[in-house]
Amino acid sequence: MNWGRSILLVYVGFVALIMVMVFKSFNNGFDLVSEDYYADELKYQDRINATENALPFADSIDVAVGNESIDIHFPASLAAMQSGEAYFYKPSDAKQDLRSPIKMNDSGVQQFAKSEFSAGVYRLKMTWTMQDKTYYVEKLIKL
Repeated sequence: MNWGRSILLVYVGFVALIMVMVFKSFNNGFDLVSEDYYADELKYQDRINATENALPFADSIDVAVGNESIDIHFPASLAAMQSGEAYFYKPSDAKQDLRSPIKMNDSGVQQFAKSEFSAGVYRLKMTWTMQDKTYYVEKLIKL
């Protein structure tokens, strides 16, 4: 084999490698943290205020991962909760996020079936209103 063919072979191989990398990069999916991130950024001060409101409750809210369920234990002081939402955010796959209204039972526990979740890390983002104030707490869950 002469030098001309070797140089041509290296050049064709390099071009093929670049084309494969371009094809893979265009077919690679990506998930944004939020579809409407600009509007969320404008409301971020509200989130800071809600987090400060929830400081007395943050340590008393407990998340327990069992074999069959994920249990959120709320303190008795949150029985007067007017409305709320539990948002299980999975950073690696937006299709596996789960939103649910907070509906605790008489003993202050809300259960979620573990079969609704896949293995991985979730960030539980809870927002609720009580006595016309908004509260926000985040917990990290590893399944």
